[in-house]
Amino acid sequence: MDHKNCKTEQEVSSYYYNFGIISFVNMLLNTDDLHFENLISSDEYPVLVDVETIMSNDINRIDFSNAGSIISHLLNSTVLRSGLLPTFVSFGGDNEGFDYSAINGEKDVELPYKVPRIENMYRSDMRIHYVHPHMHNENNQVRLKQTVVNPHRYVKEIVKGFCNAYKKAISLKETLISDLEFFNGIQSRILLKNTQQYSMVLRTSYHPIFFAKCTRKNKVSAFYRKKYRYKF
Repeated sequence: MDHKNCKTEQEVSSYYYNFGIISFVNMLLNTDDLHFENLISSDEYPVLVDVETIMSNDINRIDFSNAGSIISHLLNSTVLRSGLLPTFVSFGGDNEGFDYSAINGEKDVELPYKVPRIENMYRSDMRIHYVHPHMHNENNQVRLKQTVVNPHRYVKEIVKGFCNAYKKAISLKETLISDLEFFNGIQSRILLKNTQQYSMVLRTSYHPIFFAKCTRKNKVSAFYRKKYRYKF
């Protein structure tokens, strides 16, 4: 699927109306992880390219003594869970965080943690250097011809699409419930950690020090399975 600019103002309005529809559908299906890398703007259609967490479950227990845990649970019960609408994430410390939502998504974001990168590839002074990674994405950005569109101007269209889809679902309630029975008992992926963390855990397990003795690698695997429920 290719990113395509809108050619008319009507196409832009239709895009955000359709965005409201998919916002409702993914709330209904309890989908999450729909950040700016998982959506492509193509003419008047927002196209999702990664819905592996569709019908996901929230297995985290609520800590009623922790305000953050309660707030997180409440937000996960709303339309904000999907990540399609403005979603601000912070990594703690002094960093300001950024909006990684599909509707917005900042163009160039420097993440606050470091990852290994190879410098001077194929040279005698080749080395591994740790740098702050950048997230780049423009495929989710809506453009009218060549001009980036501000989604805040189309809140009414989004709300209209969401409400119309909601009303349609209510009118087809019994049919939808019957059709969804087909999915009872299926297995779906639960995203416990973000992709970067999964990747770093796997890369760590491949370090030569862990291959010198199998017991070392087994200990690393056992640690992450117990602490983070990762599977190798």
